[in-house]
Amino acid sequence: MLVFVLFLESPLWSPAGEQLAHKTMSAVFADTTVPMTGVELVRYRIAIVISVLVILCALGVAWVVMLRLRIGKQTEHIHKQHALKAQSDARYRDLFDNAGDAVWETDCDGRILTMNHAAEQLFGLPTGGAIDHLIGEFLLPEEVDKSRGSKIRNVRTPFEITILPLGGAPTPVEVSSRVLPDRTIQTIARNITERKSLQERALRVQKLEAVGRLAGGISHDFNNLLTVINGNAELLVMATATNDPNRYLTTEILDAGNRAANLTRQLLAFSRQRRLENSSLDLNAVITNMTGLLRRLIGEQIHVTFDLDPQSPWLYAEVGLIEQILMNLVLNSRDAMPAGGTLTIRTRTQAPGFAHLTVLDTGSGMDQATQDRLFEPFFTTKPIGQGTGLGLASVYGIVQSLGGQIRCESAIGHGTMFEVELPLLSAQTSPPEPTKPATSSRRPPTNYHEQSTVVLLVEDDEAVREFAKNVLEMLKLIVITAENGQEAIELVRNRTGHLDLIVTDILMPQMTGNEMIEILRQHHPDLRVLFMSGYVGDECLVNTSTTNTEFLQKPFTVVDLMAKVRNLVPLKSEV
Repeated sequence: MLVFVLFLESPLWSPAGEQLAHKTMSAVFADTTVPMTGVELVRYRIAIVISVLVILCALGVAWVVMLRLRIGKQTEHIHKQHALKAQSDARYRDLFDNAGDAVWETDCDGRILTMNHAAEQLFGLPTGGAIDHLIGEFLLPEEVDKSRGSKIRNVRTPFEITILPLGGAPTPVEVSSRVLPDRTIQTIARNITERKSLQERALRVQKLEAVGRLAGGISHDFNNLLTVINGNAELLVMATATNDPNRYLTTEILDAGNRAANLTRQLLAFSRQRRLENSSLDLNAVITNMTGLLRRLIGEQIHVTFDLDPQSPWLYAEVGLIEQILMNLVLNSRDAMPAGGTLTIRTRTQAPGFAHLTVLDTGSGMDQATQDRLFEPFFTTKPIGQGTGLGLASVYGIVQSLGGQIRCESAIGHGTMFEVELPLLSAQTSPPEPTKPATSSRRPPTNYHEQSTVVLLVEDDEAVREFAKNVLEMLKLIVITAENGQEAIELVRNRTGHLDLIVTDILMPQMTGNEMIEILRQHHPDLRVLFMSGYVGDECLVNTSTTNTEFLQKPFTVVDLMAKVRNLVPLKSEV
């Protein structure tokens, strides 16, 4: 309407305008001779008005159509944005709810605002049941302060707390928190129970290894002392008449020394520092051969059952070590059943390539604190004087030395299970032929060589050196002594006569026995050597498969030393 009014008021309706329009129309239609009447002028005006209205309506319709299209596109864009936002919110909510880590939010007072499913499980709460709970309800009293916003602002690194779930065991978690501008606290927590367990196991292993190294070092010193004590006691027994009243006292000394030597062997077994003489063996056969002994050890009040694998697992190990493992585990079970019970010994072949030896009893069981210290040397729950605390420690060391694992499951009142896992003998790998043990008799050989055999004795411990020299001289040998490897090398280099044998300790100051022999064999490749040691670690392993080389473990007896020497330097009658 406004456009129409403006159109009527325009100069087009003035006389001059009419004349201009008339001229224009005449020029367009090439009719300049026909004047317009009044009616025609009115019609003309009406036609112009209608034309303008039509144009305006068309423009208005076009504008409305364009406006609707634009509004439609904007509406569709808005709908898409809302859909994408809803989808994104759903994805983030799904990510929040199903995250492996526990996530929750609390206000500045510690009241829980929201929590995902992992957090609900961690706290022992039903779905949606965390709202309005205080976070302090699930924390140790001394750790509540850690969850406060004032503390979190000052902490940039993750920290550990313990969650106390409803109806569950305390759970250690590692948390990371931050405070939002509205003082809301966001927290992400990760269950570190498994990690803590692995750390504790690693610490126990490190502790056992440290104790093992200490035990190995102690055993080395003990073995030197016991070599002197037992050896000289044995010489004294040999020199004492049977009816001599002092012979009994000497025998008691020797027996006590032998018991002490057995303790050092257990220490060496725990510390995995004993030389092994492995061979292929049938695990079932070893157990079967021990059946009578085991039944006598445990007594009649305990019922024994054997559940042996029909496939008969074969191992590459030392028979005595397997017997020691089984003996200690059975004795441990016997002591746990003073009033009787059932003892089960089971073997199984497990893939890939392992055999399981299980000893299960129905005894009193153990708490977790006892199980944590079970394999520590000298740890025992028995009264003073009834246990050395080395039985299970030696089992642990033996199993480790054989490349296996041992685990224990026990609970108070529910018995105990020890499971030993040992590698099977590989069918593709043939074990090395075991060295033939040195034959010995209880009476030492005499009339060795007519003082023509020369032996170089190298030992840094004076008492051991004197004892070994006395034994060698009992064989009518010429004995030259040296305190260390360097002195021995100088003696050999300056010696003009022959040298038949070197008897040497391995661990000595300045130079080891191995290093000394390596130097001497550069000029004397056929040199015969008897190595001795009370400590057999990795650096002390001797390759006895080579000719002219033997090894003697301290503490050794008079007969042991004589037999080893006899193997290396035969009697003339045997040459």
